[in-house]
Amino acid sequence: MVAIDIVNKIMLGALLLLFLVGFYRIIYVFFGFTKDVIQPETNKKAKFAILIAAKNESKVIRRLLSSIKTQNYPSELIETFVIVEDKKDKTIQIVKEFGYNIFIRKHLENIGKGYALDEAVKDIINQGKTFDAYMILDADNVICDNFVEEMNKAFQNGVCLGMGYRNSLNQPGNWVADCSALTFSGINTFQNKARTKLTKNIIVSGTGLFLDGKIIENFKGWPFHTLTEDYELSLYCCLNNIRSEYVPTAMFYDEQPTNLKTLNKQRVRWIKGFMQSRNLYAGKIRKKLFSKEKNKAGKMDIALGVIPNIIAIASIICYSIAMLSIFVYGLFSQASYVNYAFKCLLIALLITYLFLSFYTFLQILAEKKKMKFGFLNSIKIVLLNPYFALLYISHAIKAVFCKDATWAPIEHGVVDNVSSNDIVQDFESETENDLKLT
Repeated sequence: MVAIDIVNKIMLGALLLLFLVGFYRIIYVFFGFTKDVIQPETNKKAKFAILIAAKNESKVIRRLLSSIKTQNYPSELIETFVIVEDKKDKTIQIVKEFGYNIFIRKHLENIGKGYALDEAVKDIINQGKTFDAYMILDADNVICDNFVEEMNKAFQNGVCLGMGYRNSLNQPGNWVADCSALTFSGINTFQNKARTKLTKNIIVSGTGLFLDGKIIENFKGWPFHTLTEDYELSLYCCLNNIRSEYVPTAMFYDEQPTNLKTLNKQRVRWIKGFMQSRNLYAGKIRKKLFSKEKNKAGKMDIALGVIPNIIAIASIICYSIAMLSIFVYGLFSQASYVNYAFKCLLIALLITYLFLSFYTFLQILAEKKKMKFGFLNSIKIVLLNPYFALLYISHAIKAVFCKDATWAPIEHGVVDNVSSNDIVQDFESETENDLKLT
């Protein structure tokens, strides 16, 4: 009993530390239920370059190119560049049909999206072309008709890095795809929404973003080459006080993984890239906390990173191991505290599960107007998302010990058999019907 009491007190201490370190992120969640940040109207129009890394993406890229063509934004102010690696890539023929620019990479020894963007940007600059902002999209994206217009409003309002609302093409789908979709929307709604209002430094997750052209021209390329160049870009902007915001009115869609094998492949790369980026920038950001620069709150948030998550996960794992050890020892020694140790273990695991389920419920509630899960599917997600979230533990362990995690393309399952307008209109009509039923 004494050992159990000691372990319980240590656990309470860990929870107190977690509360002190991560309380502000609970406040972030409340911001998720507030009104979206609406960028002010403007008559000014920026000239955008759209960059698309599209190696062997002929299955899906037609939808994206179609959605670019139908933007309610002056077409002469949008120039699209599709990046491939092989002259025989079937993607090239599709790009030619739309009359967009094709850039074929020359330095294939440098593997990764960051290097592909770097080559293309350098070529654009060498051609003497200039743009007010560069927009980065993935080949499996589909952008809503007002995407560029909404991004332009943010740019004209002084935003240097803007990130749109990431929705899912294949939802409602199976539980893996739906939980993955909810993860990304949660990053924006329960984190970046608050950061936009409080710190002006968001965490970019994936694609659907723009960056001020002056910054890129100053780079004379694209210098972000880790496995997660998006997160690296976020850290750079925080370090250098570059204003970055979430633009929820600029909605785009992409495809989520539908199986755990693909999910594992993605997450290991992301976690590895996260560690690479932190090694490059976290120390520099922490030093800036003690300087006279502004935005200490934003730098503190970025400096903490996933420390609150690590404290929570480590506490649960250590507590579970300790209680399980006490339980097993008690069985062999026939001690009277066996049942109590087992009860403590079950209660800890149950509380963890219920907390993650409740957090999932809040996410679905906050996203009900933008994501079409449906009632029964929402119940399934609430029940399974805690397991989906805890899978990060195994993926993190694998990433730490994996030495050959490299950038690799993900095979997409949604084929270009419908237009971008059909996808967006079908989604919006089904969402309206769901809202009427509720």
